[in-house]
Amino acid sequence: MYVKIKWGNCLFYCIVSLLLPLAAVAQQQDFYGNQVSHEQCLNATYTPDPQVTQLINRIVKVVGFESSYIVRPCPSVEGCVATVDNRGRPYILYEPAYLMRVKGMGFTSAQMPTATADWNVMHVLAHEVAHHLRNHLTNPNPAKIQSELELEADETAGYLMYMLGAPNLRIAQQALHGSEVPVNGSVTHPPRAQRLAAFRTGWENAETKFPRSPVVQPPTDKVDEPLRDANAPSMYTDPLVGTFVLVRSGHFNMGCTDEQQDCAGKEKPVRRVGVDSYYIGQYEVTQAQWRAVMGDNPSLFVGCEQCPVEQVSWEDVQEFLRRLNERTRQNYRLPTEAEWEFAARGGREGRGYQYAGSNEAEAVAWHAVNAGSMTHAVGQKMPNELRLYDMSGNVWEWCQDWFGNYPSVGENNPPGAAKGAARISRGGSWNFDSRFCRVARRSNLVPTERYSDLGFRLARTP
Repeated sequence: MYVKIKWGNCLFYCIVSLLLPLAAVAQQQDFYGNQVSHEQCLNATYTPDPQVTQLINRIVKVVGFESSYIVRPCPSVEGCVATVDNRGRPYILYEPAYLMRVKGMGFTSAQMPTATADWNVMHVLAHEVAHHLRNHLTNPNPAKIQSELELEADETAGYLMYMLGAPNLRIAQQALHGSEVPVNGSVTHPPRAQRLAAFRTGWENAETKFPRSPVVQPPTDKVDEPLRDANAPSMYTDPLVGTFVLVRSGHFNMGCTDEQQDCAGKEKPVRRVGVDSYYIGQYEVTQAQWRAVMGDNPSLFVGCEQCPVEQVSWEDVQEFLRRLNERTRQNYRLPTEAEWEFAARGGREGRGYQYAGSNEAEAVAWHAVNAGSMTHAVGQKMPNELRLYDMSGNVWEWCQDWFGNYPSVGENNPPGAAKGAARISRGGSWNFDSRFCRVARRSNLVPTERYSDLGFRLARTP
């Protein structure tokens, strides 16, 4: 809407308030018409948080506005307000807790939007800025009803989202599929189908004017070599280390595929990979399971036997495997990196999600925003398509491979680098924001390192 900003978040409040005519701001009212008292902050010497300053500057710059204004923390305001001093200089004032609230919406650093890629929030922002670009705030057309103005803003938002670098139309317009957008519209908003059509028009107009270079993906069929399948039960339970799920053989595109946002360089190039059938643990190895095999518990977060074991190095895990296999007469091991990613993507049942089982991190992962700075009992979030839990978040998981750059050609059952100084870990954790929980995200650590957000899950060849 162009009268009020839905959600009332200070991020949108700062930007749209900044764009309002200074004559209105000079009355010292916020965007909702409430009187604000912050004159003391204009003359104070509070040190601004550089992250906040950079974040606001980048948002304004990326949508094409060049403004010179002063950003300061102000304990007497709630959220953010835009105002001017007696010399007409524009200010952005924010309360000290502002940055934490921004983090709560998924923004975890000043590198935005490319680093966090929270396109839902960017869409809402683009829609509000679109009202300003269309002069809906300063010079509204009295012949148009508000629903028509909303469609104009949707079209402009589609254009802006393309220019902001949203990876594709589906991701760019996904906010319009949210529960906040009624399917049949409202008194002020047209039906969702009309809004989606207007958004698509704007996106396609931008795409026609500024075509992007096509992303070349490796071939997806007719070149896959046969793999070894397994005539084995789909699940089984080991009384010592829990339940295992059979991941049937298959091929997939490994790395920074289209749905993956904010890819790091080490996730590229995308390549075609095949894996033979294997078993993988339904859950991360727990503190109770580690204790049953090793007789101790190295974890920081003790008192939760069903939480994943952590503070175990890759070399510690090798000793665990040696003792476990000696007791069970099995051949348990760590998954290879390719096996881990294929399982996280849902194997043959995969639906192309960004995280393991969903495009919404909150549904499947414990990460920095929702975990409360600690691990959680395994299996509390939704599983992925293979009924595997916590493949995204909770603790990072060791893989067998040495770390190395991806080769440009595909292969079956890739073993990883022949040698190296670091081993692969995957999945993200309670201590990292959600972008690290993506199924393509890679990390690498020295095999002797131990951290309170680093654990593992088991694999076995049938």
